[in-house]
Amino acid sequence: IAQTGSSNTVSVSQILDGVNNVATVNQDGNNSDVSVSQSDSTDSSVAVTQYETYSDGNSATVTQDQVANSIVSVSQNDFDNMAIVNQSIGSNLSANVSQSNESNIANVDQVGGIDNYADVFQDGRSSVATVTQTDGVLTRAMISQEGDAAFSVATTTQAGGTDNLATVMQKGLGATATITQIEGNFNRANIAQH
Repeated sequence: IAQTGSSNTVSVSQILDGVNNVATVNQDGNNSDVSVSQSDSTDSSVAVTQYETYSDGNSATVTQDQVANSIVSVSQNDFDNMAIVNQSIGSNLSANVSQSNESNIANVDQVGGIDNYADVFQDGRSSVATVTQTDGVLTRAMISQEGDAAFSVATTTQAGGTDNLATVMQKGLGATATITQIEGNFNRANIAQH
């Protein structure tokens, strides 16, 4: 799906016993909004790209439930972007969010599963990134805030699970990083600020 213009909205739903489902959305427009839902599927992917040419802030929401071997990618290049990724009861899942410019918000929530990965990259000031992983095994969370990430906030929470890793990397004055790991075993946390 490709859209150029203003006030655009896209909703995609792929459900029930799917294999190799692919949802690709490209938007270059004002006030764009994307919602993608996939459930009960294997080897599926979602790719959302929102450009800045005519934009005044974009929103993307991706939900995956009971999926395996799936990839979600959200790329936003504008001011005041929001990306929300929810993945539940899945294994070998990957969620990648990339945002540039100021005042961006990214939320990634992964519940259950094995070998899941969440990666948030934000390039700009005053951005907020939150990753929550619950009851997972071999989960990985990476938040990277660069390009003068002043006054940006990174929060990672890993609750339950085993052998999980959380990493936060920030560059800029006044940046805040918090990693919380609760009721887990063999978990590791790394924070680097410079």
